[in-house]
Amino acid sequence: MIVASLISLAACANHQTGDFGRRADNVVTNGLLPRTGTVAAWWRGEPVSLYPFTDDEIEMRDRAWRFLMPAHDKANLQMALAELSYTRILPPIPHSGQNHYHLLLLTEDYRSVASRYEKLSTDIEGDRQLMIPFSQITARVCYADRFRIERLNHVRDLTVMQREQAVARVMENRMLVEWVRRDMRQRATAYRYALEHISIESPMRQSIHAEQALIALESAQQTLDYWDGCGENKLAVPPLGRSVIPSGGNARTNNDTRYAPSSPAPIKDNRGVISNLPPK
Repeated sequence: MIVASLISLAACANHQTGDFGRRADNVVTNGLLPRTGTVAAWWRGEPVSLYPFTDDEIEMRDRAWRFLMPAHDKANLQMALAELSYTRILPPIPHSGQNHYHLLLLTEDYRSVASRYEKLSTDIEGDRQLMIPFSQITARVCYADRFRIERLNHVRDLTVMQREQAVARVMENRMLVEWVRRDMRQRATAYRYALEHISIESPMRQSIHAEQALIALESAQQTLDYWDGCGENKLAVPPLGRSVIPSGGNARTNNDTRYAPSSPAPIKDNRGVISNLPPK
């Protein structure tokens, strides 16, 4: 019942768009949903940091929005569910099957088949153009996270809670990047499926432009997949409450420990503000 109500709120929120194609800020999209999501993520046992976001972390999250939404802008129910995942009320959920984008293209009342090819090419090219700056902002966040982790062994008088909050933020950032990677692979698969089937249903020369756009998008994806610090060169995340570099001298990765913070649950005071912030 609660989830159904939140889906209705997400679907009925102001549909005007803000920066990076997101919904314009309002009391629902910029207040109720994110705050509820913070508490929900904590109760699911996911990393939750209450440290303030850096400017780069904010931009990375803003730019991630497009890639975490359904590829087709008419997938209204899927968009509402994706928005609940984006705000962490729900865990990350996969997009609809690979044929869903193709089905939506077929249901659109286009006067010419060429319009379907144009819509497909436009969506693919839009993703490609936004993937490159997302990769660049991700690299900056990765660099800052590496600095943050390295400094944990050198800053004196850190409390357990302060340490947990720093590690949780790094893990939040890594989770978001991996989520975007997964969804981009799913989007590219859906685009490929749609292109191949439309080419059979209604072959036209416009399919060449869509194919070229898709190849360029897949190339841009590889830039994100292998970006230093977030790709194959994994960022070591320290176990909570321990040194970053154990006595053996080898950095441990986030696969070596389960995220199990001792910090209290985030709560909201009578103004709806999340409290239990880490002590300074």
